[in-house]
Amino acid sequence: MTILGAPEMFRYIVVNSIFMASIFIALAILFRSINFRYSRLLKVVLALVVISIVFDNVIIFAGFVAYDPNHISGITLGRLPIEDLDYAVVTATLLPLLWEYPELRRNRTTSQGDAQKDKT
Repeated sequence: MTILGAPEMFRYIVVNSIFMASIFIALAILFRSINFRYSRLLKVVLALVVISIVFDNVIIFAGFVAYDPNHISGITLGRLPIEDLDYAVVTATLLPLLWEYPELRRNRTTSQGDAQKDKT
């Protein structure tokens, strides 16, 4: 199957979507048991997306970066392919995940140890 002339598996948006889905599944699983402020995450994602739109357009216009038109969706914001924003979204969601994960593990280990003490 092809999308806009290129094999589907070689589209940046397809590869990025698979990666993003796995990140969001990990977020849902790990953050469901801790008090995480999603409104802060949304603000960070929005800020990174806006910054990416501005600066990525600058570097693309300057010629530092170019995208093969056969591998992009064709949807652009200025000269920026829409799928390039996936990196900003993943970064803004993955970093809090990595930041909170040790605390989550520590809390689970502590609660498991407390449960063992209660049994004895």
